[in-house]
Amino acid sequence: MSSTSKSIYSRARGDEKHQRLDITIQEAGPGGLRMKVDAEMNEVGILFRLCAVLYSYHWNIQGARIYTPGPNAISDEFHIVTGEDPTAMNEDSMRGLIDDLERLLFGGVSVLEYLTEHHARVPAKERESSEGGGDVVLLKQGQQSVIEVTAVDRPGLLLSLSQAFYLMDINISEGEITTQPDGAVWNRFAVDPADKRFQSPEFQRRLREELKVLF
Repeated sequence: MSSTSKSIYSRARGDEKHQRLDITIQEAGPGGLRMKVDAEMNEVGILFRLCAVLYSYHWNIQGARIYTPGPNAISDEFHIVTGEDPTAMNEDSMRGLIDDLERLLFGGVSVLEYLTEHHARVPAKERESSEGGGDVVLLKQGQQSVIEVTAVDRPGLLLSLSQAFYLMDINISEGEITTQPDGAVWNRFAVDPADKRFQSPEFQRRLREELKVLF
């Protein structure tokens, strides 16, 4: 990653520390950016909101690291590339994206309302897609439950996954997303250890079914 900063943005709302939002965007190789988001808030659906903004700006997530440094904080990093539109990563686009992130994180705007404003929607699996395009594995590592998802990459896949987590009220505490050159995607999500639903075989079955339909 280049050490030259493409754009740095930081905003704090007076003494309302729970609404702090710091965003850093740096160059990361040809046609790529690395965006780091630190905010003093943490609740179910944060990843869904972040992915919705990136998707609406046609920023394709090639990799990500999701981290919760404390009970009321997030520290997420995304490696992003765009398609053929050279204006997708200009200064105006980045400024608009950052403003939209602030709206969704602190402005009370719902994801579906936001996507409607941008004439977008959560992408669904193409009907002609072949079956067996992905897999879901639930693991137990110590006291923490882990969801591993492998699939073939497509625009909006992480948005679809994060929507499923939001609708099932699953709080992601950590995550790692990796995209290989051949388009294979590996996603690993650690969930809130306090969520006892993962002890239920019925809940595990339902979760697998909800995620498998995305492939």
